[in-house]
Amino acid sequence: MQWVAEVSSAVSPQEEVDIDVDIEVVFLDHFKESNVVKQILNLYQNTIFSLDIEKHVSKKIGFRILSKTLNDANLNNMHRITESIIMRVKANIEKKEKDKMDYNQTFIHEILNEVEEGMNSVPNSANYIFNKEYKMDLSLYLCRMAAERFKDMHAAFRKANDPVVYLESKREDFFKCFQISCQGASSITTFADFLCSKIAPPLRHAIYEKTALDIARDVKDKIPDFGGNRSTLEYFMLKYLAEEEKFEKFMYYLNAPGDFLNNYIKTKVETYRLDKNRRLEMSLRDSLFHYYENIRSAIFASNTVVKDRKDRKDKISLWLDEFCRVLRDVQDLSRSDLKGIEHQEITDTEFLNYAMTEALSHVIDDLRKEFEEACMSSFERQPHTIVAEQFAGCQEQCPFCGAVCTNTMPNHDGDHRVVFHRPQFLRGHRWYERRLFKWHKTDNFKIGICSSLVSSDYLFRLGEDRWIPYKKYRDAGHPYSTWSIPPDPSMQAYWKWFVSSFRTQLEHRYNGKFHGKGEIPASWKTVTKQNALAELEKW
Repeated sequence: MQWVAEVSSAVSPQEEVDIDVDIEVVFLDHFKESNVVKQILNLYQNTIFSLDIEKHVSKKIGFRILSKTLNDANLNNMHRITESIIMRVKANIEKKEKDKMDYNQTFIHEILNEVEEGMNSVPNSANYIFNKEYKMDLSLYLCRMAAERFKDMHAAFRKANDPVVYLESKREDFFKCFQISCQGASSITTFADFLCSKIAPPLRHAIYEKTALDIARDVKDKIPDFGGNRSTLEYFMLKYLAEEEKFEKFMYYLNAPGDFLNNYIKTKVETYRLDKNRRLEMSLRDSLFHYYENIRSAIFASNTVVKDRKDRKDKISLWLDEFCRVLRDVQDLSRSDLKGIEHQEITDTEFLNYAMTEALSHVIDDLRKEFEEACMSSFERQPHTIVAEQFAGCQEQCPFCGAVCTNTMPNHDGDHRVVFHRPQFLRGHRWYERRLFKWHKTDNFKIGICSSLVSSDYLFRLGEDRWIPYKKYRDAGHPYSTWSIPPDPSMQAYWKWFVSSFRTQLEHRYNGKFHGKGEIPASWKTVTKQNALAELEKW
């Protein structure tokens, strides 16, 4: 059309955006190393980031940098800094999505800056630094995670704000309005077809949104994992890990607890809804029928309002006002999109009722066909995300073992608590020994869990020369003072089984040994998976 061509010629052509290429360009400029592209190709395959002390951290002594082991307080701080960086980046992306922003290459720089700021938050008094490998690996993980979301943001922004795209999308609307004006008596059918074409997109959105909420409620009622609080869910995740008995899944749970929880919930929800009984299709059809009845009620209400209003010449405008008002709380139908048809001279409201019912039936049939092929990716807001939000709760991790607080409220009052603490070597802790008047970190894993250690006479190291009795761990200050760890001298059978079963892999992954003070007791080797699960049941 001529007016589209005129607008196109007046508007500067938009540059094509390739976010993956942008990431490469920014990384090449930022890191200035010849093998950056190769590293990107290798690391871009990683779906999680796991802090590797040997690879990502170097010890600092004056102006020299040595790769050596670090104390417990340093290890805790490294994990907290890493988790904080990831959380800040995700929060920034969510804010951009909420504000409906367009993608900009500066977003990639912002991610790199967040990583750098986190790295710089290491206290000057600390005896370690994060190195280039850490910056590269964490930045790539975050950019990979962000890329898909940036692509969706850009597509949505362009559709909503590009004048040429907007005019092209309205071409059919303008033609229909012109057609209705020219048709006279037969315009009622065209009017109904046009109005139903405007109803279809928000109706589809409302159906998926309602179904997502219904599924979230349903799985909380039907799946035992989601029937309780965060502690209950923790039990089911530990049970699942034991039953699967796969080392990498344990590492995923330990190193990326938030991502693991979300993925666990997603898998459970999708397995439940996408079964052979076609639960998903039936749920969508139920929501469709619910909104169909709403629309039929709106048609009836609108006809009633204008039926005897002979004093009004703008009956269709009045009809549309009532129609949109009745549907306002159930679907987002824009009254402004109907301006082009509000001046039509339609007086036969009975025939309008019939025409609307006929036109609406075609919309319903199309949606029913779509629902036959629907899958979980069809949802804009995923059901598993709704469930996960209800279990998000507090994200603070035990400063000793890294277990996530099970309180269901973020920023809650009172102390942080967990039901299942873990062996402390899983957070990088090892035993020290004194040689030549100095304390040296050994390769002996600290296999005790927090609740057993706080009932012991052992000490833990805080800084270079400060030692705190585990029994008085709160005296170590924040974050130790914000945690309640009830003393329990027994060791959970679950972790005895885990350590015995994956001894070789754990020694390789955490670069230490189960010997000396970290020797695995012979009794642990007799603990079976069934013993571990049976004890877990009691909790």
